[in-house]
Amino acid sequence: MNKLMSKGPLNDFLHRHAVEYRHPVNNRLNWITANAGMTHRFMSWVDQGATKYPYYRLAVLAMLLCLTACGTTARKEFYLLTPMAVVTAAASAQKPLVISVGPVTLPEYLDRSQIVTRRGESELHLADGQRWAEPLQENFSRVLAEDLRALSGNGRVVIYPNRETAAVNYRVTVDVARFDADAQGQVTLIAVWTIHDGGKTRVVNSQRAEYRRDAGSSYPALVAALSETIGQLSEDIFAAINANEQGN
Repeated sequence: MNKLMSKGPLNDFLHRHAVEYRHPVNNRLNWITANAGMTHRFMSWVDQGATKYPYYRLAVLAMLLCLTACGTTARKEFYLLTPMAVVTAAASAQKPLVISVGPVTLPEYLDRSQIVTRRGESELHLADGQRWAEPLQENFSRVLAEDLRALSGNGRVVIYPNRETAAVNYRVTVDVARFDADAQGQVTLIAVWTIHDGGKTRVVNSQRAEYRRDAGSSYPALVAALSETIGQLSEDIFAAINANEQGN
């Protein structure tokens, strides 16, 4: 195509009208849609070139298709997990607690900006137009910490790594095995959570938990349902902390 475009009437046409017919927004040449008169002049040059050079019309068509494709930008939507909207603080221990959250680990298939959904037991779909606004592991950890903070009432929650050492009463680690939605619009969170004492000298409690919510077909509803499963996880974790405090 370069040989065809390097000389001839089309080349002359492009050089002569490149400035006059540039698009006002993206600064690309906009020969066809500028106006009807321009379209007529353009097609005349194409016809002249086709008379002199074989396959000239095909070269022009390929060039126009390329310009159209290059000028199309897919819209992207960005999402964040959010803490529980309404939380009733649990009746907690006699003293305010300091809880450290983390590390929280997620499987490698979720370590990407695209929102991942399932099309079957072993097939995943990456939504190129729907993405996380920040790394999912960081967003998950922060939402879990905020949910626990709301449940603890006058307690304090910090995110690992942190400088709180002697002051921490409990350390919570979470190993996530699954955090996605299936083709029917049901979201699933499967995780093993472990509560250690402040010095990590003993395990207070450890459970494998599964949470499922119906989300529907839209991405905003899917993200909201995923956030709700983190809320359920935080409630179970804090209930175990509270039970340990009341037993002491």
